[in-house]
Amino acid sequence: MKWILILAIASATLFSGCKSYKERKKQHDINEEVPTVTLGTTTGTISHGNTDSPCTIVTVAQSEGNLILIPVKGLPFDLDKEGNVILFDYNTLKMPQPEGCGVGIPAEIRNVSLKK
Repeated sequence: MKWILILAIASATLFSGCKSYKERKKQHDINEEVPTVTLGTTTGTISHGNTDSPCTIVTVAQSEGNLILIPVKGLPFDLDKEGNVILFDYNTLKMPQPEGCGVGIPAEIRNVSLKK
């Protein structure tokens, strides 16, 4: 009788532990935020903002309004000129805005080329 009670308690503990782990894993998968990835070619215009701001920004025209991106790793030197229209891919980043930048979303910008 004693062994049956011990076995029942042990099995109940094991089964409830497995269920909790599976529920936590499922909940974690649901709540996990994935950075926004934009694939394909995006067109944007380079701007250096006003003279007070040290930030280079890339403005992407969208139907809902303009999306302003701040390239955290910068742009290629030969393309980083005011008013250039470029093609690129980007990932938005979850980080604070760089010092002195009042507007825009920090982003990793790659595959940059000048639009012809």
